[in-house]
Amino acid sequence: MLVKPQQKTMIMKKHSGTMLTIALAFLPMHAISQSQCNLPIAQADLDINNVRTTILVGGDMWWDVSNPKYEVPKGSGKHS
Repeated sequence: MLVKPQQKTMIMKKHSGTMLTIALAFLPMHAISQSQCNLPIAQADLDINNVRTTILVGGDMWWDVSNPKYEVPKGSGKHS
């Protein structure tokens, strides 16, 4: 079934209000769910291939939120 460009425009206009309403309806729930999450506090140290670095549980890598933690070569005290 082929749809003419004019029909596509009419379909998009018809459904754009519905999609916007649905998106706005779920926006407050998303904001509420994020505000109730605790900040990640766990971390792991990765110590392989002459590199020492820190990985946080929240997905942050190579720093502890304030200082760089990617040390090459390990034990040198040089961080990037």
